[in-house]
Amino acid sequence: MKTISLSIIIFISLSVIFGPLLIPYDPYEMNLELIRKPPSWQHPFGTDQKGRDILSRILYGGRISLSVAIGAALLSFSLGFITGAVSGFIGGRLDMLMMAMVDLLMAFPSLLLAMAISVVLPQNIYTVLIALSLVGWAPFARLIRGYVLTIRDEYFVQAARAIGASETRILLKHIMPQCFYLGSVYMSMKIGGFILSEAALSFLGLGAQPPVPTWGGMISSSRAYMLSDPWMVLFPGLAIAITALSFNMLGDTLQASKKVP
Repeated sequence: MKTISLSIIIFISLSVIFGPLLIPYDPYEMNLELIRKPPSWQHPFGTDQKGRDILSRILYGGRISLSVAIGAALLSFSLGFITGAVSGFIGGRLDMLMMAMVDLLMAFPSLLLAMAISVVLPQNIYTVLIALSLVGWAPFARLIRGYVLTIRDEYFVQAARAIGASETRILLKHIMPQCFYLGSVYMSMKIGGFILSEAALSFLGLGAQPPVPTWGGMISSSRAYMLSDPWMVLFPGLAIAITALSFNMLGDTLQASKKVP
């Protein structure tokens, strides 16, 4: 399962990186003679309501959707990892304050909070990246903090203190490396969720603005033709589903293989 999911992720990544260089159609070029054409040899995924090639738009939009999802996962991981490690290691009032902030963020539905942030800020892909990162770091912090609490009194930490290592060195050299794999596995699982969240925000018009293609935006602009021309919604939806499922499967297999708590 790990090999299959990883192979799919690599294939999709290479496709969105190099695919637009090989497809002979401009994702922005409109052709009134090719409006809503079904899949064919010339246009394997068909064309949309403005005569644009859907395959080229999916490949180009995949760059944006994947970049936002992976970028949000990395930012969330970084902020949550640092916050959780420091909070769990130091403890006391700082831990209570940070965990109160985490609990406050996790009390709100993440998608609704991301929508609220996206409405306040200018509507573009950077806003989506910021919004997903601001609502996505709290679970990372909670996870890492819980793991730090279980290892901060282990023998290797006590041995480091016994030889005179400072608290900062213990945190950076002994505690954080122990948590990195756990956080990385969780990040790979969260990328799928970020892909779905980015698609949802784009579907609602809060992401990249037309004519810039994103997978969620393509579904939104074509939803009126769902019954008459289903390929216009089917292929972007499959791109979202397959990519998100592959990242979730990869995270699950990594968690199971290494027995991550």
